[in-house]
Amino acid sequence: MQFFGRKKHIKILADKFNHSIEFSSSSLIIKSNINFIELTETQKNKVNIRYNVTGGEVKLSVTEIDLIDVVFEILRREKLEPVEMKEGELMSLKNYIDEVGKHYVQEKIKKIKFSRTDGTYKNEILNGNRMEAEVYDNLLILTDDLRVCKTNTIDIEEITV
Repeated sequence: MQFFGRKKHIKILADKFNHSIEFSSSSLIIKSNINFIELTETQKNKVNIRYNVTGGEVKLSVTEIDLIDVVFEILRREKLEPVEMKEGELMSLKNYIDEVGKHYVQEKIKKIKFSRTDGTYKNEILNGNRMEAEVYDNLLILTDDLRVCKTNTIDIEEITV
């Protein structure tokens, strides 16, 4: 189970939102006091997501582009309501740089990389107007405040600006 190479990112997001993770032979189960989420890979380059809502459950089949966004939205919800699939593009570092400026991003990433202690970067929220960025446990999380573009995650080590 690799979930398009995003299993580590999913685990970090689960931790960020105080969820536990369990593995079964064919799926990844994420739980909290309100959420139950089951992720299962299919053979057709999709991941099936099953999660609880008030009075039942929702089942989705998502591609790589939607996986992190849907999981992120389920993890951060406070009520057992269905999450909406976003129609916009996948957030990218370029989107964020276009909004806040290359110099700002270069300085922030440089500062974050120098803050590394015990193999982990300091958790930090970066400024943004509509496009927001946060570093959590070596992961840059890019979100759209208007919830149009899809949330994305990037390993901080992979970033060169």
